[in-house]
Amino acid sequence: MPTIHFIQPNGQTTSLHVKEGNSIMSVCRDHGFEEVLAECGGSALCATCHVYIDADQLALFPPPNEVEHQMLEFVASERKPTSRLSCQLTINDQCDDLKVFLPSQQI
Repeated sequence: MPTIHFIQPNGQTTSLHVKEGNSIMSVCRDHGFEEVLAECGGSALCATCHVYIDADQLALFPPPNEVEHQMLEFVASERKPTSRLSCQLTINDQCDDLKVFLPSQQI
């Protein structure tokens, strides 16, 4: 199982062993990360599951599709080149030691 490191805005890091095939959003919700609201439940319709992926690890995931690009325009925290919607990121076997930075706000 890959280990994912979730870094909260205050710098606190929580490292979790997660099953492949889960979305980063579902892991955040299952482990009570309040920084990820995921109001639409993973349909890429609300932008409240916005996260930042370590720049060196962006290539572990397919690039954002058009819907995700559009929704990233509505994020509450600053949109950066490393911004992604966590509902669109499926954990795979190459995600070991992935760093996911949680934003300070979603709404």
